[in-house]
Amino acid sequence: MKMHGRTVFSLLLSIELALVFPSTAKADESTGQWDKVVVIGTRTENRLLDSPQAAAVITAEDIENQAAQDIGDALDQIPGVHIDGGPRSLGEQINIRGLGGARVQVRTDGARTDFLTGHKGRLFIDPENIKQIEVLRGGGSALYGSDAIGGVVNIITKDPSDMLAEDKTFGVRGGFQYDSVNEGFRKNGQIFFRPVEEWEYLAATSHWQTGDEIDLGSGLKLGTSQQRGYESLSKLIFHPGEESDLYFTYNRFSDEAVLPGNPASELDPTDNFPLGRDTERELFQLGYRNQSGIGFFGGLDVNVYYHTTEVREEREDGTFRIEDREINTFGFEIKNSNVVEAGEMVHVITYGFEKYKDIVSGNQVSTGGSAGISSFPNGNFLGLGAFLQDEISLFDDRLRIIPAVRWDRFESHSSGNAENSDDQVSPKIGAVYKVTEDMSVFTNYGLGFRAPRLLELYPSGTHFVFNTFVANPNLVPEESRNFEAGVRGQWKRLTYESIFYRIDADDFIEALVLPDDFFMLEIFGTTEHRNVSDAKIWGVENYLEYDLGGGFSTYATFEFTRGKNDTDGTDLTGIMPKNGRWGLVYNHEEYGFRGAVEGEFAGRQTNPGISEDKTAGYAVWDVKLSQKLPWWEGSKVHFGVENVFDKAYRPHLSSIQAPGRNFVVGISQTFQW
Repeated sequence: MKMHGRTVFSLLLSIELALVFPSTAKADESTGQWDKVVVIGTRTENRLLDSPQAAAVITAEDIENQAAQDIGDALDQIPGVHIDGGPRSLGEQINIRGLGGARVQVRTDGARTDFLTGHKGRLFIDPENIKQIEVLRGGGSALYGSDAIGGVVNIITKDPSDMLAEDKTFGVRGGFQYDSVNEGFRKNGQIFFRPVEEWEYLAATSHWQTGDEIDLGSGLKLGTSQQRGYESLSKLIFHPGEESDLYFTYNRFSDEAVLPGNPASELDPTDNFPLGRDTERELFQLGYRNQSGIGFFGGLDVNVYYHTTEVREEREDGTFRIEDREINTFGFEIKNSNVVEAGEMVHVITYGFEKYKDIVSGNQVSTGGSAGISSFPNGNFLGLGAFLQDEISLFDDRLRIIPAVRWDRFESHSSGNAENSDDQVSPKIGAVYKVTEDMSVFTNYGLGFRAPRLLELYPSGTHFVFNTFVANPNLVPEESRNFEAGVRGQWKRLTYESIFYRIDADDFIEALVLPDDFFMLEIFGTTEHRNVSDAKIWGVENYLEYDLGGGFSTYATFEFTRGKNDTDGTDLTGIMPKNGRWGLVYNHEEYGFRGAVEGEFAGRQTNPGISEDKTAGYAVWDVKLSQKLPWWEGSKVHFGVENVFDKAYRPHLSSIQAPGRNFVVGISQTFQW
């Protein structure tokens, strides 16, 4: 494997590879990779070619082609983005360029998804209901505020118009998928209609169930992994004008599982015992968007939401204990854009305001009675933010300079503890220069920050044995300086991108286990969160795709990341080793057939962080096939084999081996009238 891994990486590096997820089998000069529209980089619509930062778009078609079981399967395809805590989906977290957890901001239809505690996961949404996922890699605090040091992920759910053809008024869709690796069954159904031009409605539901075990490589099995649940999505949209929408969304996710207390680790009857876990997430959303570009409010976007997530866990080992954790987020956001022409310069000025409040509550019931949860303190967090951005176009739009700045105010409160509050100003400046119509160079520099979370400020009670938590309301925000520069474009049949980035971070917050003064033992000591370290992360991300002709295309990616703790010189945790992907894709659009052979490669991680183990390199191969049935309009079948050779391996960001060979089969059918 060592020689194989080095050979693969030498090949990938020699042809200067890649970054953005390849979503099409065939490069097209008029509708290629870089013509995809993305909002997340500037909060206005731009082609990926014109983005001043590294951004990626995963479409519903991409998710379908990957036969994704969960959102982690979709996100893990993007270079620079990795999933921490698998293979149990309820333990998964997002890692972008070596930064994860609270350093990556996650949104659902623009609503903050702030549930984050321990190893409980936060990606509670079914891939079937996703229209697209937009990912900003690198700092985004100048537009999105706290938690955007590593990046921002916005999960956008489907609208009725995404499923209904223009000349149709009513449609239904159903689908089914089976995964052998965990005996997982997933079925879904949607109803969508447009009775008149001004109104449209979507009702969708998904149900899933898995077995108790996940098959790992070489015949191993991971027990205590059972899940069953459902998700529902309802959307009602009214169009007062051709380019404006008034919408209401209700999204509910409900899952019942039997998992270890830390689903990202192996079961341990003394430390990580089995729990019955119920996860409930609800999103209520009312919004208005105007995309007409006409008049002062031609770019107005208003979003009011209530987002709640609750995780209830009950011991399954005969010990009576129930823990309930809940975060309720009330949010309001408004933004607008105006186009101002000043001689040869064109300004797109975007500005907005955001207010949100997280209300956190935890409760534990046992034979000793009811009490709070020491690591999940009750309290609330209030955030306010206002931002301003100017997209300045010069020289007939060949050069765009994009400065932006955001002011944030945050306050944290917990009964019996001192308030933690602060202000933060996050500026940035980016630039994009079109060398040709199909090639651009870009750069971006900005400041980012992460406000201390309630779980870090106000924990109390027992941590383990006789060790107790100590609150620290004097924590200050983590801060970062983010720089990146790159080139992207298309030349004839070749599509390419290459990016260098560097992140310098200060005041990282870490939990320190401190010994007591008398015995000098940690079990009698305390645990306290402190601002302790400065960090440096740098790396390269590359992407290459080539249209071979005749429906064939090939792509490859390569990324390299290093991270250092500047305070003590040790290696950072959460840093992936060198890794990349290669794929050969055949797409016959006329007959509706797509086939792909794809490989994922990772080198050895010989520089793990202080709390991590070294990991070996690996090569894993997948085969994916899909076919639209010509005799049955609206139908599609797909089949795949993941980890074809049943490779036993452990991804560096997981403490458990990855799934073994997985046979995937599915079918979907759509009717429209």
